[in-house]
Amino acid sequence: MQLRRIFHQSDRSFSKLYLNRPILYGYITLLSVIILKIFKESFLRALQELSTNKLRSFLSLLGITIGIFCIIAVKSAVDSLEDNIRGSFNKLGNDVVYVSKVSWAEDPGQNWWKYLRRPNITIDDYNEIRKRVKNFEAVDYRTYVGSRTLKYRSSNVENAFVIACTYDTDQLLNVNMDKGRYYTPV
Repeated sequence: MQLRRIFHQSDRSFSKLYLNRPILYGYITLLSVIILKIFKESFLRALQELSTNKLRSFLSLLGITIGIFCIIAVKSAVDSLEDNIRGSFNKLGNDVVYVSKVSWAEDPGQNWWKYLRRPNITIDDYNEIRKRVKNFEAVDYRTYVGSRTLKYRSSNVENAFVIACTYDTDQLLNVNMDKGRYYTPV
C-alpha cells in the first residue's frame, strides 16, 4: 500500500516521505553501529593473529622499526650534510671574487702541469687590484707557506700549516680571532 502511494505521488512527496529526520538519523546510527562492529572485529582478529603467530609478529615489528630508523637516519644525515655545505658556501660569500692559480671546478691532479705553468699570484697583483678596483669593501691576499715548525721561546709546534695573509682576511672569511694580531701592514 505504501509503495503504491510512493509511485503515484510527486517528487516533493517522495522526498518528504523518505528524507524526514527520524529515518535519516536511523540510517546514520545503523551505519555507525556497523562500522564500529567492523572495527571491533578487525581489532580482535588482529590481536588473535598477533598472539597465535608471535615470531612472525615480532619479526614484522622489528622490520618496521628498523625501516623507520633507517629512514630517519638517512634524512638526518642528508640534512646535516646540506647544512654543512650551505654553511661552507656562506663563509665564501655571495659577492666575493676569488683569483687563484688553480681552478675550483677541475681536479688539480688531472691537469697538474697546466696549473704548474701558470704564474703565481703575487703581492704586486694584490696591490694592482686594490688600485684599479673602485667599489670594494675588502681585498685579501693569502699565500700558503706550507707545513713548518713554529718556535716561540722554549715551545715549538711541528708540521703547522702556515698561511700569510693581509688585514682583510678576517672580513672575507668571517673569522673571529680570540687572540692574536697582524704583524705588519702590507
